[in-house]
Amino acid sequence: MKFQHKCVLRFCVLIAFVSLATDALGSCPMSGQGPPCWEYWQTQAVFIATANRVVITSNNTELAFGPYVSSTVYFTVEEAFKGVEGTGIVLNLDYCGYRFKEGERYLVYAHRNSNNNELDVRAGNTRTRPLSEAAEDLAYIRGLASAEPGSRLFGKVVQQAHKLKENRFAVEPLRKVTVTLEGNNERREVVTDNEGRYEFKRC
Repeated sequence: MKFQHKCVLRFCVLIAFVSLATDALGSCPMSGQGPPCWEYWQTQAVFIATANRVVITSNNTELAFGPYVSSTVYFTVEEAFKGVEGTGIVLNLDYCGYRFKEGERYLVYAHRNSNNNELDVRAGNTRTRPLSEAAEDLAYIRGLASAEPGSRLFGKVVQQAHKLKENRFAVEPLRKVTVTLEGNNERREVVTDNEGRYEFKRC
């Protein structure tokens, strides 16, 4: 199993990222997550915000999980890196949406829905995460302004599975997976560590 990336100045472009995600429901497509440099450039909006209010709606009187629930999340935006303006934003998410918790601060990566142009955050498809777990992402994003020519490529390879009864996604790091970097007539390989992390120190 190998993953291929290509390095360019200041940021990286993901050539092929093999998704290992599975979904017990079989109806929420999961494309997997790339490293911070890939996620930042392929999403339309990136921002830090607090989920002030989360409203869960069920369309079934007996079942309140999986395909029977949707959510509306009200955010206060603390810092916008791209794609949003103002201090407030509301996300309307279906059952495939990321499960935000009230009062939690997040680094949010959002796509624009091609049908209505609204921002959407799909569980398992972006690096959206609690701000307390986003140090790696913020180091890359905030380093863009002062980045010198060249780049550093790093990331984490994981396997995700949707726990239907618990209504959550379980993430397991993949160890000893070979990651291949190709570009400028150069080919390099590294192996993920015990936490599924990899890094190319120079390009």
